[in-house]
Amino acid sequence: MSCQLNLLAYFQDVRSVKRYLFPDQVEEQKKEDNFEGWDDEDWSWKENDQEVDNKESILLSWLQDCHVSLSPTGDLLVLAKDDRIVHLGQKWDSQDEDVQTKYDKLFEGSIIQDEGERITCVLCLPLASQKRSTHGGPDWTCVIVGFTSGFVRIYTENGTLLLSQIFSEDCITRIKCHTYTPPRHEGDGERHEELTVLYSKSLVTIDGFSFFQSLKACKNQVARAAASGSELLQPPPLAYKKWALLEQEQIMDYTPCVPVVPNAFDQMRVDCVNIGCNASYKNVLPASYLYVTTGVGPYANFYYTVHGSSQPLLSDVAHAVATKLKSAFLSAASGWLGLGRHTPDNARDKKRPKIEPATPLGARFGLYDKRRVGESVLPSPDGRLAVITDSFGRVILFDVRGGVAVRMWKGYRDAQLGWLEAKEEQSQESESSAASSGATLFAASSPLRRSYFLVIYAPRRGILEVWATQHGPRVAAFSVSKWCRLLCLGYSIMGLNNVTCHNVKIPIHGLYLIDLDGSVKTINVPFHLALSDKNSKRARDMHLLKQLKTLLKENINESGALQSDVIETLLDIKMASIRQQGLERLLHTKYLSTGFLQGVINAVSQQMETLMAEQDESSVECIDFESRMLLQFCRFHQLLIGTYASLGRLVPCSEETGNKGGSSETLLTLLHLSLNELEAVTATVKKFLTLVENELHVSFKSDQSLSIVDFVSCFECRVRKLEEKDKEGENVETVSSALTAAILPNLSEAKRIKLANFIFRTGFCSSPNADYVQLLSESSIPPADLMSLLLQVWLNSDRRTLQEVPSLYSLVLCITKLGDSDVGNWWSSYRKSCAQSPNICSALMLALVGRSIAKDQKETAMSGSSGSGTFELSADWETVTFDQEHWSDLVKQLEDLLVLHCLLKMKPFHESLNRASANPDPIVVSLRRVLDGGKGIIPEFVAKWISGNGIPPYLLCPTDDDAPQVKGHDPKTSVHYQRQVSLQHPSRRVAFQKSKSLSLSASPLIAQLQDVQHCFPHTLSSDVLMANCAWEFVVIWNRDPEVVYPLEQALAYLKCIQNAVLQHGLATMIWQMFAVKKLSSAAFLTEKVGKAPKDRLCRKDVGLSEVSLEKFLMRTVDLLEIIIQASVDSHEVPVFKVEDLWQNIQGPTSLVELAVEQKEANADLVEHHYALSVILHAILHFSMKSIKPLSLFDTKGKNAFFKPLHSLPLLSYRVADESIVSARTQFLSRVITQAVIALGERPISASLSSSAADSSPSLGGNFQQLAAGSDSVRWPVRVSKLAETFGIAADVLTRHRVVELYSSGLDRMAEEVLLTVSDHSAMGVDLLTIAGQRLSHFIFVCDPPGNLEKLAKCSTDVSTWIKTMDPSLVRCPNPPLSATATLLGHVVNELSEGQSEYELALELVDLVHLLM
Repeated sequence: MSCQLNLLAYFQDVRSVKRYLFPDQVEEQKKEDNFEGWDDEDWSWKENDQEVDNKESILLSWLQDCHVSLSPTGDLLVLAKDDRIVHLGQKWDSQDEDVQTKYDKLFEGSIIQDEGERITCVLCLPLASQKRSTHGGPDWTCVIVGFTSGFVRIYTENGTLLLSQIFSEDCITRIKCHTYTPPRHEGDGERHEELTVLYSKSLVTIDGFSFFQSLKACKNQVARAAASGSELLQPPPLAYKKWALLEQEQIMDYTPCVPVVPNAFDQMRVDCVNIGCNASYKNVLPASYLYVTTGVGPYANFYYTVHGSSQPLLSDVAHAVATKLKSAFLSAASGWLGLGRHTPDNARDKKRPKIEPATPLGARFGLYDKRRVGESVLPSPDGRLAVITDSFGRVILFDVRGGVAVRMWKGYRDAQLGWLEAKEEQSQESESSAASSGATLFAASSPLRRSYFLVIYAPRRGILEVWATQHGPRVAAFSVSKWCRLLCLGYSIMGLNNVTCHNVKIPIHGLYLIDLDGSVKTINVPFHLALSDKNSKRARDMHLLKQLKTLLKENINESGALQSDVIETLLDIKMASIRQQGLERLLHTKYLSTGFLQGVINAVSQQMETLMAEQDESSVECIDFESRMLLQFCRFHQLLIGTYASLGRLVPCSEETGNKGGSSETLLTLLHLSLNELEAVTATVKKFLTLVENELHVSFKSDQSLSIVDFVSCFECRVRKLEEKDKEGENVETVSSALTAAILPNLSEAKRIKLANFIFRTGFCSSPNADYVQLLSESSIPPADLMSLLLQVWLNSDRRTLQEVPSLYSLVLCITKLGDSDVGNWWSSYRKSCAQSPNICSALMLALVGRSIAKDQKETAMSGSSGSGTFELSADWETVTFDQEHWSDLVKQLEDLLVLHCLLKMKPFHESLNRASANPDPIVVSLRRVLDGGKGIIPEFVAKWISGNGIPPYLLCPTDDDAPQVKGHDPKTSVHYQRQVSLQHPSRRVAFQKSKSLSLSASPLIAQLQDVQHCFPHTLSSDVLMANCAWEFVVIWNRDPEVVYPLEQALAYLKCIQNAVLQHGLATMIWQMFAVKKLSSAAFLTEKVGKAPKDRLCRKDVGLSEVSLEKFLMRTVDLLEIIIQASVDSHEVPVFKVEDLWQNIQGPTSLVELAVEQKEANADLVEHHYALSVILHAILHFSMKSIKPLSLFDTKGKNAFFKPLHSLPLLSYRVADESIVSARTQFLSRVITQAVIALGERPISASLSSSAADSSPSLGGNFQQLAAGSDSVRWPVRVSKLAETFGIAADVLTRHRVVELYSSGLDRMAEEVLLTVSDHSAMGVDLLTIAGQRLSHFIFVCDPPGNLEKLAKCSTDVSTWIKTMDPSLVRCPNPPLSATATLLGHVVNELSEGQSEYELALELVDLVHLLM
């Protein structure tokens, strides 16, 4: 609790430093060590002891003879002597166990530039960093050196010269610095940064901000010059003020003190004393700084320097103008008369820079003592006090503002002085602890106090003393070496401001003691030593508390010595509240054992009980209310530690000692179940546990051990406070002896689980015995908390088995007996915990146990009441009935949810199905979530599971057309057929018989789904499930639109919905929420670029790649087709029922209810969007160019796009504008051409097989469906539908298709389409051209032998016409000649005999026969 002298660092090599700075002493020492003479004089007793002492003093006083400076941050230490200087840098040595900080050499050398100059003083000044990472911390440290020549030079840590400047030709005596200091209290001003240099008769002050910026620029310039190899530029001189200190014969030392705040009264008093009654009064007073000097004549002087200026008076202005005119006149006259002319010393002027004259500064007052010589002066940290040492061995304390000597110490010759500042300590722990004990340490708004201590080092006596100022006693004394050096810095880091000064995190030491052996020490003084005995009681205890915390922090293992020290420190603390804080800190130390804590608490408790036993009138203070509360605190923790020790001695549960019970007979008896109910529960639980064990999951072994510290931190002591009156009627505060170890309300879930595992780790092994029950009852833990812990630890795991149920039953029964009076209020919380748990299996077992115990207790209570004759039949029987109904509903609901949970735990039986979501999110199911999730929560769970596993719809709703045929499969056993039966026969028993529950492929996954539907026949009906699956697949696609497969599955599920109203509503919801925005973006993008957009633009504007956008548009067309078809079909609005057990479900509206509430879509508007979707799909599918899709519609059509489907905008398909009609016809013709070209590039078999491979599994299907999905049929059908919508003649497009098919060589498909043509004459003319082009290629390009001769046999008109045909216009110009003959036959049939082309066609037929 007293002052401490702490070792901070030491020199790495003291001898090398001394050897360099004092080479003469080293050589003399070597001569004496090497001298081995045996003269008689050496053995005589005539040696002068005084000379030996002087020589020894000279050798040992080398540190006193040096100029020493240490940085406030401790990173740099500088020693200088004459012309030599040594820089020592801080170094971290981890191998040294005692002191890991050392000072090693950074630089040594001679820095003299002028002959004969010597070093007179040094100063280490750290500069603040401007970097963000170290903002407010030190960046680097400069070394300021003063010389006898008057130069001030500044160096870096490695000795590089940054700046050199001379302010006066006198010798520099001192260099001091003052850094920024924030105001310490209200009314106190800021102390700004300043560097001061003292010469023999003048004082130079340099502003800290400009000095900092100059040094920063100089270092940057040096670094830049070193990197580039260029020469250094001469830096500009520093801006400064120079004062000539008058009215003192000799100045030995000085110090800058506090800034003086302007005061009108003080200013008037000073002017009256100095000037007299004629002094003038100034309204605006300038600020001033106080400088105190010490030396000879007077002993101490007080100077005030004015910063800024005051408002001048008119008389002062007139006097100044007259003086200026007089000086100018005399200067001009001397020039005319030839006076004052002399030749300057040019060499001297070039060598020495110009030195500004000093401004005279007179002393305001001084202290005169002719015989006393002031040697040094040192201000206090706040600048209000200063101490001066003199030649008489006195240390005098002054009040610098009043100029009054406050205190004097005698007998300290050659003393070295220092100041220490101690701050009052107050932690948050002490505030909270004091508030809980009813005591308030400090007001919330009162600032922390500060105290100053004066440190005096007397080298002649070898003692270091610490005194409390101003009238306090000596608080500490240390015996130290006589050759030490005490350094008091009085400054910190330069470059800080009112913001960054609070960000300094490194320790700033203001006082160092350097010993002769190179050790650097600091002094630590606690704040309470500055207080009187009455006020220091709490501060003393706070210091002991801090000492206890340090003791616990420095050790990592417990020991007997540590326990003794802790007990001694705690017993030494007087105040009960602070002692309780120490115990709380002890209870939070993790490496302490149970025995250690028990011994310490027993010692404190024993002392308190002894004081209470010795209670009398003189010791009332020892047993105050806080002391009694401390005793209660000790007893409470003794009880907790005893409970922990008893629980720790119990054998934990293991496989060998586990419960071997859980047989069917035991479970039937305990749970009051029938044999069928037990078999059903057992089967479901086993299935669930099998699924859980087969899950692939990564688990890390967690530390479930609970230390005594963690155990104690889980509880809080709740004490009831009572007031009793003595015989005289006075109130006496007492504390009840009843203790309650309540669990903290804000305890984390992980800690609660650990605590529960620790308490019940034995109870789960077997039925709790009497000793275990007694231990729980004596632990003072409320039964309600024990029940809460038991429920939480049981429900924390999903791997509970039925073999653990008897142990659970015994524990619940035991706890209910402990809190017999409150059990009736527990069961609602019990059921709430079961409902909120996501581990359904564990919750079901817990609910069965709770129902059984509650039933037994009710029966016991009712039998006892009836036996006593006080049983009221109506009221009690109604209560029992409602309570049992709640339990029954809870158990049945959990059974159904467990079946659902089994389904959600299952994985798809085929890996290829899992394509919708690579990592589906886990589905968390709890009864409370189901009851609060609305009527659609259960189908939503199932749909999420289906969509997450990528199950296609044909496994759930197969039909005769799209379901793959399985050998031996009966269609009547399908899920679809059973759903139809269930609609006709609502009974669950008839609709879902076990004999008919086989799935398509006898898959356990489908069978489990049917079991879930058996539990929820209405909630999971066919249409409801299909609708939710469609929606979930769309949601998955919306997360990653690049993968179009989920969208395909969603449309497939949407097609499986039987009710047209539901299908229509869900399709419009999908359109409005997911499709319309992307479709509009694609339309506007295509309109802007005028062609199929590239991949980069698609990703930028639509958010899809080029390939994905084309697939999206194709599925958008399918979606609109579904809406159109659903609008045509007519069905009644479905009514969605809920099972009787789940009628109390509340929450948001279900998806299917929202779907059926959707407004009916406008068929014309749907057709309008369908046309745009087909056009966009065609443009991207065929990569068409030079087409703007919106230009195919008029203004009304453009304005109607992307509006809600139920709106009624103005539409007109059959436009009168011929340009639009022509553009539509041309576009549709291009689509037909591109479709035929795409079909002609591969054989039909290849196209069909590829189409089958690309189609989704949901489409299933046979050859006809695959053919229908090919481009040869799909696009012509869509084109004909668009032509009908646009009012374009279909025959024109049909003829174009026939021509394109023949041009591509697809004659068989062309012949099928040819049958639908109406205008035969036009068709014949078009086909005649195709035939001529084929013949031209065969005759002139293929050139078989004799072709030309056979052509010559024809008429001139035929040969000339064939020569005019261009065979390059035909995509397939070389089909078999027989195909061309067949084509000419169709031409002859199509043409009429009166046409001019008819005769030509006949001649071509003859020519073909000749060529064949």
